[in-house]
Amino acid sequence: MTLVSSVQSYAIPEGKSGPQTVENLQKRIESLGGTKASNFCIDCETYYSVPNINPQRAVNILHNSENPATTYAILDTGTCLVVDNLFDHLMGKLSTIYTPKKATRIESKGQSYELKDFLVKIGSVSMGSSFKGILIEVIEYQPCVIPAICFDLMKEFIQGFIGVFGPNPPPCLQNKMNDIHTPIDIMFQYMEHFNNLRKIKHCAYKLKKVRIVPLVIRKNPETSIPIDDAKDTSMKNNLYNITYKHVALDITDDGNTMFYVCLGMRMN
Repeated sequence: MTLVSSVQSYAIPEGKSGPQTVENLQKRIESLGGTKASNFCIDCETYYSVPNINPQRAVNILHNSENPATTYAILDTGTCLVVDNLFDHLMGKLSTIYTPKKATRIESKGQSYELKDFLVKIGSVSMGSSFKGILIEVIEYQPCVIPAICFDLMKEFIQGFIGVFGPNPPPCLQNKMNDIHTPIDIMFQYMEHFNNLRKIKHCAYKLKKVRIVPLVIRKNPETSIPIDDAKDTSMKNNLYNITYKHVALDITDDGNTMFYVCLGMRMN
């Protein structure tokens, strides 16, 4: 039996890093009486059809650590196949038809907590070495398997815990509110969030100099250097991280300065 779940994206507060935000969420749920249950991981890798196939197709291969023997294959047409995990090896044999795009594997992993009738999963989302955001699987409501019956109660719990609530209900559940909730419904929710988080990309611009406005430069999370006045600066052989509101800049100087902007995210 699969319990009703709602997967929500959580915005990182200004001035906080991803790990700090996760730690604060964990402390918050523990202060409410939540107890640690187990670790979890949901991952996704996308395979694309080779160029000579028209129209182009994509297959998303997902795994859930709670169902280790199962692989979920979500096609770009919206069809989902629930198969044995040997399907992963089959995809490797189909390299003349489908190939994974480099650096597209994305995962949400973290700690789950039990709180009364709810099971809350707080996950850090990463793609390769890049932190992408935070997803909270709020929540497995344990007495119910029909979304329409308990969704208002879940919404109230979510708003009380994280203060916001996403699409009501999630797009993939809108036509299934009166159906029995299944693991496929959970995977579709994660798939929607993964697709959105993958769109956050780096935009690179080559500059000879960087005009630094009053921000904070961090060489590591433990130290910070406030900049009082705007000025040009040279940063040879050093990697700095500048955070300001929802923009993250990684700046190096090796002849040309690389100026990276990650829209809507903060990286440390």
